[in-house]
Amino acid sequence: MKYAVPFIFLFILSCKTSTVVDPILLSPSCKIIQDRFDKWSSKNLPATDYYSYDSRGVLAEYRRVFDDQSKSTTTYANAFNQDQQLIKTEVKKDGEISRIALYTYWENKKLKSRKEVSTTLELYYEFDQAGNEKFFTSKAISNDSQIEKIYNANGKIVTQRNFSNGNLTSIRNWEYDTENRISKILNFNAINLTESKTEYIYNANNQLDKILVSDGSFTEYFYKDGLLSLIKSTNRQGRVNSAQKYEYLNSPLKYNVLNSTDGNFYYYAIQTEKYQNGKSKSVITYNTNIKRTENINEAVRTSEENFDEKGNRINYLQFDINNNAFHIQKSVYSCN
Repeated sequence: MKYAVPFIFLFILSCKTSTVVDPILLSPSCKIIQDRFDKWSSKNLPATDYYSYDSRGVLAEYRRVFDDQSKSTTTYANAFNQDQQLIKTEVKKDGEISRIALYTYWENKKLKSRKEVSTTLELYYEFDQAGNEKFFTSKAISNDSQIEKIYNANGKIVTQRNFSNGNLTSIRNWEYDTENRISKILNFNAINLTESKTEYIYNANNQLDKILVSDGSFTEYFYKDGLLSLIKSTNRQGRVNSAQKYEYLNSPLKYNVLNSTDGNFYYYAIQTEKYQNGKSKSVITYNTNIKRTENINEAVRTSEENFDEKGNRINYLQFDINNNAFHIQKSVYSCN
C-alpha cells in the first residue's frame, strides 16, 4: 500500500479561508449556508457570510455582512439547458456585473468549454470528452496567454505548449513507463532556446526513489517499514539544501514533519488525523517558517481544522506564538 504523505501537510499550509466557489463546482450533497468570522486574519472587523441557492441547488446569492452592518452582496443569475445543466452565470457584486461565465457540454454530459469574462480579464477553457482540460487561454489588458494540452489514451498529459501574445514560449513533454508511472519530463524554452530534463526513478516496491534533474541537482526518497521517512534535496553543487523527515505516530495517518535547510531538523508541520465514522478528522499544523526551533511549544503559528462526519470543514482556527487566536472561522452546512 502506498501513502502520499509528502503532499498532505502542504494542503494545510495553503488552506483558503474563503469558501466562495463557482456554482458548477458545488457539492451536490452538502452546501455551505453560513461562514462566521469571529476573528479574521485579513480584517479586524468580524463578519458573517451567507449563501442562498435556487430551486436546483445552485448558488444564487452570497452576502458578506460585517458586524458594523456594512455589507457586500454578490448575486448569481443562472441559466440552464434542457438537460438542467448550467450554461450561463451572471455575477453581480453590489448591483454591478463583475463576471459572466458560459458553459457548453459534450453529448456525454461532460463539460466541453467554459468561458469567463470580467472587466479586466477573459478566460477560456476547453475540455476533451474524458473531462481533461486540453486548452486554456487568458486575455488581459497587457498580455494574452494560451496553454494547449495533449493527453494519451490513459488520460495522462503528454504535451503542454505555452504561448504569449500568439508566440510559443515553452513546451513540456511527459513520458511514462510500462506501469503508467511518470518517468521523464522534457522542457524546452522557446525564448532562450534551452532544454532541461527531469527523470523519475522507482524502487522495487513501486515507490518513488529519486528525481534527477539535468542541471545535476536531485531529490532522494527514503523509506522505513514501507513508509516515507526522509526526503533529501541536493543542489547541483552537491550541497544538501533541504530535507524533510517524517515521524509516524502509530499510524500512517498520524505523523510529524521535521524540516531542515542547515542539517539541523526542526518542526515545520505536524498533522494528526482523527477519524470518526470513517470520515471526520482534525488537523493541527505548526509552522516555524519564521523562527527555527526544535521546541514544538515555541511554534510561530498553530492552525486547527475540524470536520464533520460528512467531511465538511466546520471550523478553522489559527493561533499565534502565545496561543492567542487571530483567525476564527466557523461554517454551517445543509445536507441532503
